[in-house]
Amino acid sequence: MKKKIMACLLVMTVALAGCANNGTAGTDAAVTPEVTQEVAENQETTEPAENVDEAVDAVVDYEAFVGEYQDSNSERASLVVTMNDDSQSVHIAVNYGVSYDITNEWSMDAVFEDNGDGTGKLVYNNCAAISCEYDDEGNEHVNETYTNGSGYFTWGADGSLLWDGASEEDLHDCNFQKFDSDYIDENVDSPAKQLIGGYQDSWSGRASCEITDNSDETVHISVIWGNGATSTCFWEMDASWVDENGKGYLTYDNCAKYYINYADDGTESKEIEYLDGDGFFSVISLDQLTWDGATDDSCKECVFERIG
Repeated sequence: MKKKIMACLLVMTVALAGCANNGTAGTDAAVTPEVTQEVAENQETTEPAENVDEAVDAVVDYEAFVGEYQDSNSERASLVVTMNDDSQSVHIAVNYGVSYDITNEWSMDAVFEDNGDGTGKLVYNNCAAISCEYDDEGNEHVNETYTNGSGYFTWGADGSLLWDGASEEDLHDCNFQKFDSDYIDENVDSPAKQLIGGYQDSWSGRASCEITDNSDETVHISVIWGNGATSTCFWEMDASWVDENGKGYLTYDNCAKYYINYADDGTESKEIEYLDGDGFFSVISLDQLTWDGATDDSCKECVFERIG
């Protein structure tokens, strides 16, 4: 008797399941092919999604990386990230001032590998490294170190780039922070006026900078570089404040560069090199300027720190 009851229940269960399949379940089954079909139609105009990396890159906002950075540890290295034409990768250029007459440079193209938690890596495999040496006349001599180097930068949740994947171990501590000019009060007549004062170059130890007020919205900048006991180099220019993508600059187009030479009898002579140089200083903070926009390559590593 119990076996017959169980058999009847089994038959009823199967029958109810059949009704469910012809009702609600049937509706769900009709939706799924439409979604699949829509995906298939979209894929007909693109390459087959076999490359997972390409699929991930397509949704990466590479604009978030674009900008200028400064190494917060050494304060001697700078980094610039620009967008490549494909909008699916970025170009990275790193500049490191070894001394007043030697600069190391790296350039590479990188793609982002997302960790899924707001961090990730900018990975590259075409890094080219060179070393630039400057003679006493300011002429540049370039030596190629290597090509096709591979590595990565770790992208932090705070927007920093740590070069812990560099080929050179002594660069693993380079922690690049993006420039931010929010410290400048742009409500005043001229933000440049907030930078008036004296500065010393922490990179070369041989250059000083003085910013003074002009009668208009510009400031006057004087840079002095000691070449030795017999000569001193001077730059004089008037600069204006420019804000671009949240980064502040002091730009100029009337820079005069000249030398004061000292003879053995104590007399001085002036030698003018040019009168119309253009360029810019990057404003890192109210107390720090970098001359990465200098006309002279030998000055591009100058990091002027406020004194007094």
